[in-house]
Amino acid sequence: MVFLHVQNRAMQDRMRMLEPMLASRGLKLTGIKVVDRGPDRSDLRYFRDIERNEAAQVQKALLALGLPVHQLKKIAGFQSAATPHQFEVWLASAPAAQAPARASRWPPAA
Repeated sequence: MVFLHVQNRAMQDRMRMLEPMLASRGLKLTGIKVVDRGPDRSDLRYFRDIERNEAAQVQKALLALGLPVHQLKKIAGFQSAATPHQFEVWLASAPAAQAPARASRWPPAA
């Protein structure tokens, strides 16, 4: 399960189009939230040490779709509150600048 955090409505609309592509890779998009602030570099967040390998597989699937989620980040202190096997993607405001080799695929075309 993947929950996306984006920094504007345009990114939110584009990310909605990813839902079928994520599903084809066995990932369920559980939500998309527009946030006021985000990271300088997009990251994939996980909450339990035991889920690190699964997070790496999710990251691999997202990279294959052209999402520049190059950083895995363990977030401590939320183990009891976070839904098991749910990962959060926090997209930077300009992800294309982070992955020039894939810039032609980002953002996914409408």
